[in-house]
Amino acid sequence: MLTSRIDNRRYSTSKTPKPLAIIQATSISNVRATILCVRRHDMRIRIRCGGHDFESIASVFVILDMLNFRKIKIDMSEEVAWVEAGASLGELHYKIAKVSKVHGFSASVCPEVCTGGHFSSGGYGNMIRKYGLSSDNILDAKI
Repeated sequence: MLTSRIDNRRYSTSKTPKPLAIIQATSISNVRATILCVRRHDMRIRIRCGGHDFESIASVFVILDMLNFRKIKIDMSEEVAWVEAGASLGELHYKIAKVSKVHGFSASVCPEVCTGGHFSSGGYGNMIRKYGLSSDNILDAKI
């Protein structure tokens, strides 16, 4: 599980701190239970959606893996997309392109980056000057 992500090889070195646990959530109740348990035991939590990571790792931590949350629903009548945190940007761009030749989304061009991490860090991409950050285009979020 630690080395299952091709995007982040840092876990394969012996000096890198390893998580106490990796929780692969499959439902919202798994996410809630993980957060409550981590708080109760005074541990740090890291949310992983795709494996790309810029922040440093604490020594006592649990990884909450959101990769099972991959649903994407496109509603062209409202011109909105409902996207779960584990869906990749490549999947999002592909689903939009399947239903419209004129719509898109201001996001990174790196297809394997997942939306949860990308959006929570602002969402820098090539269309930023014209359409803003990805996070500027988010209308609602379930947290």
